[in-house]
Amino acid sequence: HDALPIYQEALELSEEALQTFRGSSSGPYVSGLLITRGYLLLHCDPPRVDEGFASLTEALAELGDNPNPMMEAYVYTELSYAYLARGQIGEAIGAAEDARRRLGMTAQLESARAATALAVALTADGQHDTARPLFTEAATVLDHLGATRQAARSWIELAHALTDTGHFEEAVAAY
Repeated sequence: HDALPIYQEALELSEEALQTFRGSSSGPYVSGLLITRGYLLLHCDPPRVDEGFASLTEALAELGDNPNPMMEAYVYTELSYAYLARGQIGEAIGAAEDARRRLGMTAQLESARAATALAVALTADGQHDTARPLFTEAATVLDHLGATRQAARSWIELAHALTDTGHFEEAVAAY
């Protein structure tokens, strides 16, 4: 197994850390190490797909009953690549869909809320042309998610920004 030197060193360190933490009450650390190890195994040259797959599968088990959705989605995304490397296309699709499902509305909602906040800040800075598409994007995503109150806020913020810049017809449409 001729891994690139940096990957080889990282793999050795992750194995050493795993030996230290395995069996302890440090489940999140163990799962994090297993995820990192799985990633490294999948991306070394040549890829060690079966070992990477095993490490990622073990990481899922270590994440427990109430995992962090971001970590769990990351594992499923990497598993998708492992399945692809194994030629298991259907499983790769399923794992990628699982990753997206794990993120669900929460990540999209927060991203849209952050886009609204950025657009408000850009508007305050006078960057109206940069802010306008962010308002529209956020409101569209929020509306799609059924987050109507947050979507309404984004549309209202857009309308205020358009009014402030003299784009009255567009502001009326946003209201």
